[in-house]
Order: sequence, then structure tokens, then C-alpha cells
Amino acid sequence: MKLLGTGLSGLVGSRIVALLSQHTFTNFSLENGVDITDSASITPRITGDTDSPWVLHLAAYTNVQQAEADALLGENSTAWKVNVAATQTLVDACRITGKHLLYIDTDYAFDGAKDVYSEEDTPHPLGWYAKTKSEGAIAAAIDALMSRQASGIYHVVGSEALSPYIAAGIVAKTYGLDEALVKPTTFASYFAGKAPIPQKAVLTNGKIRALGVSMRGFADGVSEMKRQEENS
Repeated sequence: MKLLGTGLSGLVGSRIVALLSQHTFTNFSLENGVDITDSASITPRITGDTDSPWVLHLAAYTNVQQAEADALLGENSTAWKVNVAATQTLVDACRITGKHLLYIDTDYAFDGAKDVYSEEDTPHPLGWYAKTKSEGAIAAAIDALMSRQASGIYHVVGSEALSPYIAAGIVAKTYGLDEALVKPTTFASYFAGKAPIPQKAVLTNGKIRALGVSMRGFADGVSEMKRQEENS
């Protein structure tokens, strides 16, 4: 399958390209002269393509703290231009051509007031980064969604929820690092003076599992990442 994409040279995008090598990707980024915040630049590239049924929109402004600092700029902030305005441009272009758009959001779309969130829960983002990502709205799962022409919202997340402290301990253990250097703290202390984020953002993944996609637990995922790094 021929696919168009943004952000394919980033952390997530580069892994998707590597793991889904059976597909042919065209990347739109500043690196190859395409500014996704410039509708005159990106729209013709989407509407002029007749072979690609999907656009994978992976580009995003992800500096949470800077986004919060720029919140007063509103629609003139970089976070808004990249996460909202550019996404709307891609949506409009896909509607013209009948292409499917795959957009990756964030668990920051929720406020953490509930213990568990499903795809049917209404987003309630806290900080400016979360709001711009929410306004704008993992490789095997993405392939399954495309092959089934799926639509709607899917939580493509692991099968367990961990605190950052426990997760960091698992990373240290897997990579043979000193686990004693990972120290516990409180949520309030760690995020004091920083952009607000949800304390709990546990997402269910039954909907994507119903498509036959098995989501790893965190420890398994870190082990697989380490294996891939050693074999690359």
C-alpha cells in the first residue's frame, strides 16, 4: 500500500516505517521542503495524490511546558498551528480526495478524574498542549486499522497501567542500570510549577484487541525495544 504521512522521521514515525516496510511511505516534513502549517504547501500534495488511501498524521508539537508558556498566544502559538490548524488542513484535504486520516492523540486528552477511560469518554484536557492535541483529534495496531478501513477512536495502549516510578524501575532493570537511582516522589511535588497533566489516565484497549491486535505489557514492550536496538 502507498501511504502519505507527516512526522515519519520522528520517534514514532520512524519505527512505523521500519516495522511496516511492506508499505511505501511518502513523508511530508520540513526536512523535505513541506511545511504542514502552510495549507498552500501541504494541500496540493494530498489532493494531487491518487494512489494513497491513507494519510498518517504523526507530526505534532510535543513540548508540554513550552506549550503552556505560550498558551496566551492562543491560535498564534506553535502548538496550535501544528496540532490544530495543520490537522484541520489535512482533514479538509482528505475529505476532498476521500482519503482516510489516521491521527495519533494523547492520553493527556483526559483530566484524570476517573480511574479508567474508554473510547466513548468525552475528552477533558487540562493544559494547553493537551487542548491543542485534543482539538486536533505502535505499528501492528496501525496496520490492522488500515487493513480493515477502520474509523473512529481506538485506544492503542498497553495492557497495564503503571506509575512513572514503577515504569522507570522496569526500564532500569531491563537495561541493567542502577535501580537504586530511581527514587519515589509524590505527584504534587514532581509536577509542582509545571503544566497541568492528568494524574490518572488509564485507557481501556478492548476495542483494538477486538481487531485481533495483542497489546504488550510495559515490561514486555521495553524488553522488545531493547532487543530491537541490539539487533539494529
